[in-house]
Parts: sequence; C-alpha cells; structure tokens
Amino acid sequence: MKIIVLMGSPRKKDSFALVKRIEEKIQAREDSSFEYLILRNENIEDCRGCDQCFRKGEGFCPIRDGLNDLRKKIEDADGVIFACPVYAHQVTAPMKKFIDRLSWYFHRPVLFGKFSMIVVTTASTGLHGVIDYLKLVVKGWGLRLVGCIGVNSSWYFDGKRDFSPDYNAKINRKIDKAVSLIMSAKTGKKKASPDFFSLAMFLAMREKAKNLECDRLFWESHGWFKTRYYYDISLSLPKLAVYKVIQYLAIPFMFRKPKSAGLRTDN
Repeated sequence: MKIIVLMGSPRKKDSFALVKRIEEKIQAREDSSFEYLILRNENIEDCRGCDQCFRKGEGFCPIRDGLNDLRKKIEDADGVIFACPVYAHQVTAPMKKFIDRLSWYFHRPVLFGKFSMIVVTTASTGLHGVIDYLKLVVKGWGLRLVGCIGVNSSWYFDGKRDFSPDYNAKINRKIDKAVSLIMSAKTGKKKASPDFFSLAMFLAMREKAKNLECDRLFWESHGWFKTRYYYDISLSLPKLAVYKVIQYLAIPFMFRKPKSAGLRTDN
C-alpha cells in the first residue's frame, strides 16, 4: 500500500509526529510505503488565476514548476493524508497554495476512489474551521474520507504542560478506528457510503461539468452522468428520498440563471 502525506507544516513538529504514529500503526498491520511531501520545500509557484486549467484543461497551465511531479505521486498512490497545523484559524500558506494550484480537481476529480485522512493539530483553537475546509477539499476532489483526527497538541503529547492521559487515550482510539477503515478501504471489502455532503458535491460538480468541454468529456469518459456517485452505491429509502430532493430541487436552484434586470434610467 502506498500512502502520500501532504505535510502543510513548515516544521516537523506536532503534525508530523502525529502522522508518524499513524504510520507505525499501519506498518504494524501491513508493510506500506509512506512518502512525506513537505510542501514548504517543494517547487510550487502561486496560482496566477488565468483559468486555463478550468477552461481548456490542466495541460494548459502556463506555470512550469514541480507540481506535475507531485501530482503523479498522488495519482499513483492508494491514499492521501492531509496533515496541517492551524495557522490563524486556517491551513498554512504552503497547503493553501498547493490546493489552489490543483483546484481543477474540483472539476475533474481524478483522485476518485482513493482513500484519504485528515490530520490537524493546534496549540489552542481553530481545529473545526480547518477540518471543515479540508473536508470540503477532500470530498470535492472525489476522495473517500476514512478518518479525521483533530488534536489539541498541548493535551495530547506526553511532556506538554497540559498533557491529559484521558484525552491522549481518546485520540488514540480515533486513530485506531481510522487505521482499521484505511485497511478496509485498501482491501475493498467495505465500500464507504457517502454522506449527504459528498452526494451533494458530486451532483453539483456533475451539473457544473456540463458547461465546459474538457469537464464534460472527462465526466462522460467515466459514465458519471448516468450514475449516482463515483462508484456503485445503494441508498436506503430515506437517503434516496433526500438524494432526489438534492438532485431535482436543490441543484437546479443552485445553478438557475439569474433573471435579467433592465437598467433603470432616471430622466
């Protein structure tokens, strides 16, 4: 099993140490390959906002840096771990720059079917905001989220001033559960049932894909205009009912064209 770790921290501190613990637990169950991409050290330029990757395709990006090499590593992996500390209640600048440069993944989710985990650390506050943002990225890119670990470092790590054994044990149980889900995702024995947010994201991006040829061709090549999700899913009757509401009411409302309003000219 090959796992890529996208490390948003500029230092190998708490986030790095936490992922190392996750790696140890996975390695204890299966010999796996972990590669840590320290985004601060990678050759990634800022997005120029030219829209070429959206309108024509990712191959038309005018920037020539190290991003394509990172892309290949991610696309060849079985899973991706997003690891990042909280900086000013958001992800760090290296992580945000990386996400910005690959924002076309929201249009053409080439990572669909791969599993993912989110690991966020903080010394105080901001966990939920950063986790929610990374969830949006993960699900928008078509990844299967199998675990989300948010940690207050001062409570978790032994030796910190406010270390809590109970909190440490609670987080370790969450890690164990996430690792078990990773193993299930890898073997394919347990298909993840997407939540409503993931289903809504799929339907929204499918509707949006009709507007640009490169997106439409990508979605057509995978047959997703005729499916309920990226992979075969079965929905319970209540979940199917909500799905239909999203599909036939919410999505058309989101993508409705605004009514033209004439400009008023006062004499």
